[in-house]
Amino acid sequence: MIRTLATTLLMALAVALTAGAGSFDYLHFIVNGSDQCYLADGLHITYGDGSITVTTAENTTDVFALSDVTVMYFSDDASTALTGDVNGDGLVTIADANVIISIVLNGEDSTDAGTLALADVNGDGVVTIADANAVIGIILGN
Repeated sequence: MIRTLATTLLMALAVALTAGAGSFDYLHFIVNGSDQCYLADGLHITYGDGSITVTTAENTTDVFALSDVTVMYFSDDASTALTGDVNGDGLVTIADANVIISIVLNGEDSTDAGTLALADVNGDGVVTIADANAVIGIILGN
């Protein structure tokens, strides 16, 4: 199952990199809740032994276990998000908790992958009320 998923993911990624390279500048992987961002131009990605190897145009290499990668998305922005800043305004406020609550109430299907990745504040792979509580904890300094 994992090999089939990985093969499908990498085939889709190869097509997306080829077709999307002119549209988006950066590729992001959410790995264990952390946003890993790469310049899409010249990026080389391979799969083997349950891991993904990302090699940049500058020949730097990162290796991730496939099981640790929860989201992959393209963007025009290289910056990684501030943990808890779901709405992307550069601040962690109650508005971010409200976005998460809206996702929980309305379902994840109506939300783009990048926002879902940001909304998974606790990094468990799903967006729940626990993520809104984590944002409140960040606000309160806990």
